Amino acid sequence: MSNRWLIVIGGIVAVLIIAGVVVALSRSGKTTFFPEDTPEGVVQRYLQALEKEDHSLAYSYLSADAKDRKPFQEFRRELSFRSEKMEQRQVVLEKSGVFDSTAEVFVSITEFRPSGPLTFQASEYSFSASFFLQKENGKWLITDSTWPVFFPRPIKPPPPPAPAQ
Repeated sequence: MSNRWLIVIGGIVAVLIIAGVVVALSRSGKTTFFPEDTPEGVVQRYLQALEKEDHSLAYSYLSADAKDRKPFQEFRRELSFRSEKMEQRQVVLEKSGVFDSTAEVFVSITEFRPSGPLTFQASEYSFSASFFLQKENGKWLITDSTWPVFFPRPIKPPPPPAPAQ
């Protein structure tokens, strides 16, 4: 009976090793670099700056309006609450669209989380995020994003009711 347990454990270890190699090979693909004067290129460089924890450079890719809504200290503080590192993620362009002086860039993000030995939990999680950009002084800049930092717009109260006549 102990031989069966050794075979089962050996099989599980082999499957984990093969899965690790497959994940490593799939993550080591070539990165496509988009031109820096395109919305896709701006989003790519913004995320690369976040990966390198160069918050000043990442912040430079934001529009004046986004900076008004999210001052630098608040931007850095929000990023510091993120427990996972950016390099534990893979970001893939899903689609993008340019409309005169505005653009939308949609990406798919896969987070890789290490799982312990002999645990059968998913080690990755995928979700979508969107970035909205506008041209300012001939440069594409991010005005809004759904990840990793949010730039909430102030809520405007409804207009007062018209006086009864």
